[in-house]
Amino acid sequence: MTISRIDVAGWILRCRPDYWDVDEARRRSPEPLPFSLQPTYRVALVLSGDPVFLFIGGSGRGSGGGAGVAAVGSVDGPPKESITSELWLNPEQGNKSRPYVSVQWTFLAEPIPRRELVDTWDLRHLELLRVPRALNPSLVQIGELRALQRLTSHAASVKHLSTAD
Repeated sequence: MTISRIDVAGWILRCRPDYWDVDEARRRSPEPLPFSLQPTYRVALVLSGDPVFLFIGGSGRGSGGGAGVAAVGSVDGPPKESITSELWLNPEQGNKSRPYVSVQWTFLAEPIPRRELVDTWDLRHLELLRVPRALNPSLVQIGELRALQRLTSHAASVKHLSTAD
């Protein structure tokens, strides 16, 4: 689905803990840690101040539980091109040139499980759920943003993680 800026209320950035070291990201907080995006037209739609949600996929190892939303935040600045991130567990992936975005993360005490997202009526059309293999960033529309904010506002934050350019 092609989207335009008018469709964007926020983004979901996803990672797999077997590719990206979530535990190390928590430990190194608040050290600046950039988060990668796929080089698509959507990179140009990401703006400073956009709300973001970190979704841990796969088995959820390192996320404090199974797959789900593990952190909330906002974009600190426009995407930049970068060639390395030491949080990649596979050095080949970490050394690929790709766009990165700076994000202020607040990790939740416990991730909001994928099942809870599926069971939330206002999230029934969430791109993350409809297109589970879509690339970063995944679109969040206005009604979905409100539902995600309600869910995450009930989760206690444990750590503040700032990622920088």
